[in-house]
Amino acid sequence: MNKDDDFLKKVMILEECSLQEKKQFISISRPLILKKDDIIFKQGDVGRQLYIVEKGLVGSYTKYGDGSQIDLARYSPGMFLGVMPLVEALPGYTTCYAVTDVELLLIDFIDFHRFIWTNPVTGVKILKAILRYMICDLHEADKFLATMAMWGEKARHRAIIDELTGLYNKRFFEESLELTIMKSKQNKNTFSLIMFDVDDFRKINQTLGRTRGDEILRNIAYCIKSACRENAVISRLGGDEFAVLLPDLSVTDSLQVAKRFKNILTAIWKQPLSTGVTLDAPVTASIGIAEFPDHGKTASVLKEAADKALYSSKKAGKNTIMCAEKI
Repeated sequence: MNKDDDFLKKVMILEECSLQEKKQFISISRPLILKKDDIIFKQGDVGRQLYIVEKGLVGSYTKYGDGSQIDLARYSPGMFLGVMPLVEALPGYTTCYAVTDVELLLIDFIDFHRFIWTNPVTGVKILKAILRYMICDLHEADKFLATMAMWGEKARHRAIIDELTGLYNKRFFEESLELTIMKSKQNKNTFSLIMFDVDDFRKINQTLGRTRGDEILRNIAYCIKSACRENAVISRLGGDEFAVLLPDLSVTDSLQVAKRFKNILTAIWKQPLSTGVTLDAPVTASIGIAEFPDHGKTASVLKEAADKALYSSKKAGKNTIMCAEKI
């Protein structure tokens, strides 16, 4: 691959190399052309490629658990990205995308390391440059983490808490489920997963309006918390869907928790909302329960089992509790 000398002078990781060494290294790359807003790689990917910007502008950002994001850097011609996964084989902490239409040079992991192995003198120069810029990147990352530390508990709260109900969010639930399964396998313990779904919530929302619908969801969250032990992980998965992890509880014990929730919910719907409106019909929930490991030994299978039980509850006329079948 032939590149003009002016561009080769801009390539930051080749700044200590001779013109011949630069051309030799660039020859192992291949072109990658992207349109504006195209994703180059995502946060958490281990892509194992090195990218050098030839034309255009590349941006990077990192996302929080609540979906918000912060822009981190811009990459212009001659700059490079993707080096952390390439060198350390660790997930990247940013998403990189094309700010404009861009042309990149892409060098795969195998080709990169083969070049370093077969051209040790040039390789040392390139690795020294990479190390120097990695240190700069880490310094910037350190400043970013310092800012995060200043936010302290507020940042952590945003990452794991559902803003409307004050319960944990879906991301925290997913992580907690995986962790609970791992601990239960190690300790040979059981635990239960309860899935809640408010009956006819769309109709309630349409009748009363979103503001009052949100208040009902907050009341649902209160009912669930009132029915559960302190060590329960209670989450709002989105919309009117809720999930509860009950460590060390069998499906029989969890059934009692679900019944207690229904009783509290039955009592609370009769009370007027803070808006002064009393509901014409009760707010009810359909509930599905699954137990680890009888109903599933992985997170996906266990969730599917609880979800099927919940669906069976809906089919049975709603406002009921169903337990999953053993696999």
